Amino acid sequence: MNSNPSVDPRQFHHDAVLVDLHAHPGIKAVLFNRDLARRFGISRPAFWPYEMRTNFDRLRAGGVDVMLSAAIVPEQPLLEDMPALRLLRYTRADAWRQLVDPTYFQATLTVLDALEMQVAASQRNLGPQQRRIVLARSIAELEAALQLGPAGPIALVHAVEGGHSLEGPLCRQGLPDAQVQQELLDNLQVLFQRGVACLTLAHFFPNRITSSVFPYPETVMALARWRQAVARYDLSRGLTPLGEAVVERMLELGMLIDLTHSTPLARDRVYQIVDSHRRRSAVLATHVGVFAHKPHPYSLSDWEIRWLADRGGVAGVIFMNYWLSAANSRLGLDLIANTLRYLIETAGTDAVAAIGSDFDGFTDPPDDLVDASEMPRLTRHLMGWMKEQGQPLFAAETLRKILGGNALRLLREGWRRK
Repeated sequence: MNSNPSVDPRQFHHDAVLVDLHAHPGIKAVLFNRDLARRFGISRPAFWPYEMRTNFDRLRAGGVDVMLSAAIVPEQPLLEDMPALRLLRYTRADAWRQLVDPTYFQATLTVLDALEMQVAASQRNLGPQQRRIVLARSIAELEAALQLGPAGPIALVHAVEGGHSLEGPLCRQGLPDAQVQQELLDNLQVLFQRGVACLTLAHFFPNRITSSVFPYPETVMALARWRQAVARYDLSRGLTPLGEAVVERMLELGMLIDLTHSTPLARDRVYQIVDSHRRRSAVLATHVGVFAHKPHPYSLSDWEIRWLADRGGVAGVIFMNYWLSAANSRLGLDLIANTLRYLIETAGTDAVAAIGSDFDGFTDPPDDLVDASEMPRLTRHLMGWMKEQGQPLFAAETLRKILGGNALRLLREGWRRK
């Protein structure tokens, strides 16, 4: 029940700026040849890899104003751990040639290209009173979209998930780090100039710049060669010397550093490097939970939450129950709200909490929030939460920060492509 009947949740959601820090429409466009402007039926409330949860209509219906569209490309060890995926060579031959045969860097550019082409095509087939979809390649372009208000365009911002995406021909040849460092730094520069605002250092597997945490929920382990998969991970490893060079260059450029999927040791080293430069608004975790609710190295510990809050960073709460609670539940709105509350109470400020759905990232969303069109449910749910003394847990200004204010502040302060 809404704690303040005078405030209409639908109007509040419409007026607030909503930012999703992490979703993946681009990979679905390439892998399954999805038309992001095409209308889809009702979303499946379960893991279904062919689903499109952030196509353009669903972004419009959900009142999403800004979304960081994270390009991911398959890592070779994934094909080793899950041999069934090799069938894609035959069932999706075009996608295989675009995503698996090239270098990671070239495949990443392909995913970025695909999103840009679909955004451009959407302008030609715009329906009456439909919000335009635009690509914001700089903070100036993002501000121009936001200035037009709730009826203005929805701004997509490029992001890239996984440091392996920087690897080009020299890395594929297996050359030592000292001989490939310039290739990675040059490719990082290319991505920044393309308008990539954020790089997630790790993804599913260890790469040249950082180690990663074990990524598979138990629900998919039956599909994997799990003993082989487990053997790849070592929590005693962190950021590599090459990774330190990449982080230093990201700080120099003004590209946001995403620590999601990195080991705790890797995250700790990034914190040290950022502190040595006395930088603020440079680091975030785009799609995570908290260790207190889900004891796993993937989750943020209390001191990390406070570090982010003190340094102008944010933590986007993932819309996947497995990473939000140790309990087995299909409903997730309470888990998302609990995690947001924990971030705020632990940090002592409401400036750290944000949302990062991970929609279209081959995740299993909660049954009560299955795609971007249902984002108003989150706003309504948060407005209805009550403290024991009968006061709203999330006051109006705090809720505006959670929905998008904190994420926008970080982009404005930390993304330095003008």
